Amino acid sequence: MSTKDIFHIPGSAELNLFIEQQRGKMLVVLKNRLDLSDEDAEDIYQDACVALYENICSGKLTTLTSSLATYFTSICLNKGRKLCARRGKTISFEGAVENGGYDMSQIERLLGAGGVTDRQKATMRSIVQTLPSPCEEILWAYYADDLRMAEIAKLTGYNGPDTVKSKKSQCMSKLKERFTRLKNEFYD
Repeated sequence: MSTKDIFHIPGSAELNLFIEQQRGKMLVVLKNRLDLSDEDAEDIYQDACVALYENICSGKLTTLTSSLATYFTSICLNKGRKLCARRGKTISFEGAVENGGYDMSQIERLLGAGGVTDRQKATMRSIVQTLPSPCEEILWAYYADDLRMAEIAKLTGYNGPDTVKSKKSQCMSKLKERFTRLKNEFYD
């Protein structure tokens, strides 16, 4: 049975179209960021579709502080991280830095702490602490605490979610630079 059949919502052509448009992107995101199998990624995607629909029908989702695509991505990633944590799936810190073979998705997985050992989390915290303020607070609030941009904006005193999103992007660039320096120290 296709996703189109499972998630056809009578009278909601826009939501049905949105769900279909997100499928390919979400499967790639889940497989790349969380290293999930095709089957697990599909299961997570379908669970996220159900959660989105239930959030809309229950009235839990009335106002968005981000785009619907961003909201849906966070549902998918949160469900994927929970699956990884349940399975005790660990993420290799060494794999994220050795031989230049890391990418931002690996760093994000390490920050997300799902399936990461206490030692790896402590190492990530020490690296993040070397970044200029408020990067540590923003990155840990977003990845480790799963806070939304609006919640982080309130916590940090920024004007809104878009400002936090921009600052988070800058912080991730700085973190990537720090990872590159770290890799060069150990492997070059």
